[in-house]
Amino acid sequence: MTTANRICPCCGKDLELVAPSREYFPHTMGVSQNGIEFAAGQERIRLRSFTKSPQTVNGNVLNARDYYTHYNIGRYSGQIYKREARGFPNVVTVPRIRRALEQGGRRMYDKDLFFQCAHCRNKLAVNENPYRTLTAFAIAWVAYIMTAGVLAILNRTGFALPLDWFFPSLAVMAVLSVGYLVWFTLRLKEAENDLNNFVPLDEYHNLITPPHELTLSSDGLVRKYLKTGNVLSVRAGSAEYHLYITGCTEKELYCSVCGTGSEADRLSEYLRTNGRTLTLTFRRRPVGTAEVTEIKVQDN
Repeated sequence: MTTANRICPCCGKDLELVAPSREYFPHTMGVSQNGIEFAAGQERIRLRSFTKSPQTVNGNVLNARDYYTHYNIGRYSGQIYKREARGFPNVVTVPRIRRALEQGGRRMYDKDLFFQCAHCRNKLAVNENPYRTLTAFAIAWVAYIMTAGVLAILNRTGFALPLDWFFPSLAVMAVLSVGYLVWFTLRLKEAENDLNNFVPLDEYHNLITPPHELTLSSDGLVRKYLKTGNVLSVRAGSAEYHLYITGCTEKELYCSVCGTGSEADRLSEYLRTNGRTLTLTFRRRPVGTAEVTEIKVQDN
């Protein structure tokens, strides 16, 4: 994965990621006994994206920071060398996040990582992440192999268990595996090419949904780019604005204006003065022309 041509969904600037800082996340970040800066990680099993499953189950995250400061943890693994630590949230270390940022590519899909925008310092994480399903896929194969092994042993120890189920079941697993790999490849291609794929989170890894400020007609737009969490760009007069998609139906597109200041007010004023037609792009690709059907921005 690369951040090229992606936009921060919060401030609307070109996406530039940095490792998180304890200054901004005082309740969930700390320093271990051996001097490793860490943060309580996301839930261990998350198969769905944040836009489809906004809430994260983190366990006793409020106590995790103080608890982990008393233990040594691995610089990159985050492993805690005490059995008593079980039951607390998993840990992601800042060195691990920095290494992912330096190396890029597949490491950016590490399911435990989160980042900060270098400009606005908001917390961001990868939204659609096909790599999250690899663990479930591997568990399915391990369970199958263990079950087949146990039944084979029982058959050889005198139990009259027929083995004619083995090859048909193996064929089924092979077909399912091929189907999964095709699905995985297509989802990864979509994540790389058709999604902005970074969404804002609060300190406890829950999705933040910005306010719905504009409603656009989605008729005639390129549908594959109209995904919740994507960021569309529009030029209005001499300025460029960015619209974070908070929702989409067959007929309407709901957006929030990215920015840290008066961007929403200025775009609203432009639309009221110059007409309500916007030409949209996504990562510099044309999306189409849309009519603004509702403006919810309140002028100050």
